[in-house]
Amino acid sequence: MKSNLSIITLMAAMAVCGNAFGQTYSYTGAPVSIVPDANCPGLGANSNAAINVTGTGTINNAANVFINTKLYISCSAAFRLVLVAPNGDSCILLNMPYRTGACMGNCAEADSNNTLSFNSTFTNSFPDGSADGTPAPTGNYAPTASIYHPEIGNLNTFLAGKSINGNWRLAASGDAGSPASIASWAIVFGSTALPLDLLGFSGQAYAGYNELQWATASERNTASFDIQRSADGVDYLTIGKVRAYGSGSNNYRFQDNASSGVNLYRLRMIDNSGEYTYSKTVKISGKTAMEAGIKFAPNPVKDVFNITVTNKALLNTEGKIINSLGQIIYTFKIDQDNIQHNIAHLPAGIYFIRLNEGNHFRFVKEN
Repeated sequence: MKSNLSIITLMAAMAVCGNAFGQTYSYTGAPVSIVPDANCPGLGANSNAAINVTGTGTINNAANVFINTKLYISCSAAFRLVLVAPNGDSCILLNMPYRTGACMGNCAEADSNNTLSFNSTFTNSFPDGSADGTPAPTGNYAPTASIYHPEIGNLNTFLAGKSINGNWRLAASGDAGSPASIASWAIVFGSTALPLDLLGFSGQAYAGYNELQWATASERNTASFDIQRSADGVDYLTIGKVRAYGSGSNNYRFQDNASSGVNLYRLRMIDNSGEYTYSKTVKISGKTAMEAGIKFAPNPVKDVFNITVTNKALLNTEGKIINSLGQIIYTFKIDQDNIQHNIAHLPAGIYFIRLNEGNHFRFVKEN
């Protein structure tokens, strides 16, 4: 039998519903035919139904995300419907790997007049169907687990932490059997998307402490950031809180007087409604001031600072003073155990000392 697997050319229609962060993105249009996979349904290179999401934020609670589609299958012995995130990750919503050369009684059906909804909390199985033409009813169906994408696990782990911004796609393919098509589909983010873009999150080890930096864009109603630390990447402890500016684009810093060794850090980003999501993890290998090889005092400093060398291997090497723009202000020789430098001429600000071994020291110059 000749099969036509059709999918729609989509025109955008966005509606905002629910609370301030509730967003529904949906498309409808005329179906177009694509070539099906005659052997084993895959993603289908030409079967991409894309929704361009222009909202910002990341998914905190996957249970607030719904994928609704009107899917038509008259009789397919093998069919696959896949949700593809903007970063390229994919998760199978519907997988029917029954193809044995004929329908063999496993004839899955769906009527495009019905809306099939997929969500991480749904438990209903999509019916195998029969050859009697009875369509699968409108309902809430659990995404189908699949050996083809074992790294995803399920819709909950697939969605957690994903950015909503970008092109979300439905990809579909089927066997060389009866026609199939997607009449329309929508992705509903509910209240799960936090109103900010995290542009970057990084950290740097200094003598005796670790400093974290992050930048945001498109903040609105952002409340605060919890800074969390872990030694094993499993158990995290909140070690501090930074109040958010709440609007616009901003830069943040946090200093942790952590002990030496490896520490893992993440941000819990919280909005005014209590919704939150996590950043990526940053790994920092820190050193105490003694392990770093020198002691620096005072900090902050107005004019003269003192360096005491605690690691004799640093003698007869060089140190560099660097401003906050990364520019080298001047280089000095570490030629004795105790060194003094007068920096009264430097403008107030944040500076760094970099040693040959790669260790960094941060200090503040006051007027």
